[in-house]
Amino acid sequence: MRTLENIPVSDIFTFLVAGLIIALVFNIINSYIIPFIKERQAATLKWWQRIQIIIWLLFVALFYVRMLQSNIIVTVILSLFLFEVGFNYWRNVFAGILIKFSNQFRAGDIISADFAQGQLSAINLSQTKLVNDKGELVVIPNSKIRAAVLKQLYKKIK
Repeated sequence: MRTLENIPVSDIFTFLVAGLIIALVFNIINSYIIPFIKERQAATLKWWQRIQIIIWLLFVALFYVRMLQSNIIVTVILSLFLFEVGFNYWRNVFAGILIKFSNQFRAGDIISADFAQGQLSAINLSQTKLVNDKGELVVIPNSKIRAAVLKQLYKKIK
């Protein structure tokens, strides 16, 4: 099996450790620093979310390029497999990135669509959470949010 000889286990381990460190730093900043910023918290949060997305995309791109350099056949086969298995998830993640970068909605906004109406409680990368008039939590995949015709009923005033 000559195709498996060039897989750099030490590089994979290094990227894994680096990814865990990045996740830990982001978690610390999100949990302990961002909540204490009182001035311009919405603007700071918007830019911080964009910075996190860009850093993660660069990290994944560097990892992917390194794996392609090491073993193109295994990397392409594994990529096709992951893309096929996780197509719906990746579609929701890309829609979430577009929602975050376009900044068309924020948590607290009240929206209406053909499938749900209520106040947005959270906009994550793969899903958006909405609380309807009955107080029920509705979790909507971001690809559905991006494809729907939405009305923003009331702008949240801060």
